[in-house]
Amino acid sequence: MKLFSTLFELKHIKKITFLFILLLAIARVGIERKTYPAGDALEYSLMTEAIFNHFSSNIKASDYESFKNTFTKTNKWEANEKFKNWDLVKKYIYGKDYKPFYNEYGIYVDNKGNKYSCHFWFYSLLNIPIRFVCAIFPFNPFVIFYITNIILLVITCFIFLKTSPFNNYLTSVFCFIFFFSTNFWYLNWPHPEIFSTCFVALGIWFFLLEKRYLGIILISIASMQNQPLAMMLFILAALTLFKNGITIKNILLITLCSFPVFIPSLFYYSHFGVSNLIQNAGALSTNYITFTRVFGFFFDLNQGMILAYPLILILYLVLITTKLFNGIGWKQKLDLLLLPAIILMACGASTINNWNSGQAVVSRYVCYIGGAMLVHFFFLLMEIDSLRRKQLIISIALFIQIITVVYFQKITAFDLHSCVPKPFANWVLQNYPHLYNPDPIIFITRYGYGIENNKAESPAYVKRNDKYMNEITKFLVHRKHLHNLKRFGFSQKQIDSLAPTLHYINDWAYINTNANFKANQYNANLIKIKNDEEISNFIKLTKLNTEKYILLQQAAGYHRLKEEDVLLYNAIHTLYNAKEIETNLTKEERVNYFITSIKMEDNWYYNVKDKAARDNLPLETALLNEAQWKAEEEAN
Repeated sequence: MKLFSTLFELKHIKKITFLFILLLAIARVGIERKTYPAGDALEYSLMTEAIFNHFSSNIKASDYESFKNTFTKTNKWEANEKFKNWDLVKKYIYGKDYKPFYNEYGIYVDNKGNKYSCHFWFYSLLNIPIRFVCAIFPFNPFVIFYITNIILLVITCFIFLKTSPFNNYLTSVFCFIFFFSTNFWYLNWPHPEIFSTCFVALGIWFFLLEKRYLGIILISIASMQNQPLAMMLFILAALTLFKNGITIKNILLITLCSFPVFIPSLFYYSHFGVSNLIQNAGALSTNYITFTRVFGFFFDLNQGMILAYPLILILYLVLITTKLFNGIGWKQKLDLLLLPAIILMACGASTINNWNSGQAVVSRYVCYIGGAMLVHFFFLLMEIDSLRRKQLIISIALFIQIITVVYFQKITAFDLHSCVPKPFANWVLQNYPHLYNPDPIIFITRYGYGIENNKAESPAYVKRNDKYMNEITKFLVHRKHLHNLKRFGFSQKQIDSLAPTLHYINDWAYINTNANFKANQYNANLIKIKNDEEISNFIKLTKLNTEKYILLQQAAGYHRLKEEDVLLYNAIHTLYNAKEIETNLTKEERVNYFITSIKMEDNWYYNVKDKAARDNLPLETALLNEAQWKAEEEAN
């Protein structure tokens, strides 16, 4: 026990912590098989090139060429999984005579014909020092962002360790928790999530250490990339005025410290005459702020904060409640206003129309808002009197965080794609569907891919697995396309009786099936419907995978096949082997599948060709006979 107590007060534990976090951050970046241009990487990479080349965020053709030349010094251009996007942007950047506000891939034309990203350039500016290193020692330019992210994360932890007034062990464990949070997943993103999270966390840290103006400056800088942070800035400014007094000096100081938040608006206004390009494009609206979204921001089973902080989020709410109802004066409880500030930030984030953007396990907005919550949680925990209790709670919290990040990291190489349902969500939807009603965009993207672009394909739905494979448990239907339920065996009378009872969220409504209202189609028909949708979705996703799509196009050309036939063959072959679909194709579909299969396999194809010559048959007849024989053999 004495040895254990000594460990908690180990003199060099902070130095050891700093070294371990540095090594862990480097290892985290190194474990990925390849770089991936996630999120808005195209914009940030081209802005970085622009600032590096001519110290302006005006994206020019030379910036595209500069990025490509740097990339191809160490990689083939096709190794950039979204190189086609870059090539399309090249044509756009080289083009002239565009009208103001014309845009492609988030890059807008201003009143003078220059082209600027709708995302602000400050994060790209931070990457310039490593861009200079890349110019001297060439490496993949996406790695520039990774190195910058590592530096930001490590410096943030160093500041925590250096300025903490708390127990060495507790501070060190907090730094490890900070690492094993959303930061773990977003460290490999060429995107400002790590930057925002670090500046927000440090801002809250210094504010709670009574260095309020420094905290406001840091939050204000972070808000240049994520405008919802202005909500937190407003609360901190109000608290500072209350604490320090409403004087001209304090008002001027707060205004000066908050000035960075206005820089993006001033920048865009000077070039476009509007303060926010994203809002001007209609991508932001207060109509999207619903209870479903805001609650789901924290507790959604597919992308909510609860997935990143399964224990800490609950403990945070417990600590908030405990402090709210204890006997101390209300002036000592003012820090609790950080919770409504966090909720307001979630409301600000929810104004975006795309509520299921590219992500790493959780919504990207969870990253920086979670950073604010995490620091406040730590300070609330430090108010507990018992040192042993604090040590126990924070140790368990770290253990749960490590399990969490490792669990999700194992699911796919790039964490979880925003179109992939989480196992928890699947289980609830298949067994207790009434308990989970997420924002419709979350459900559509994961269970009805493509419907968001064509509402006439509604409904999206979830089916039970295992022995209940063919039982649909939940539908999501569009208000204007309720009649589509007929193809699942529902009568018009059933639909008419159900319609008045539906609760709509932005024109979408959930239907949970039960004994009185369930799909009455035969099992084989339901499987057929599901198979067709799975195959269609797989083809759409294949076309988005540039590298795979090009290989299939080349295969189609080599075998003199239609591109759509090869895509269909690849989808059926892949999904069947992965047991994602059942083999209940129609006879015609099965025969066509085997015709393509024969043509794709050279030995098989030449054997059939030789047989056609021996039997004096047209090649197409021989292929049809072989495919029919193979289809009948497999059916038996």
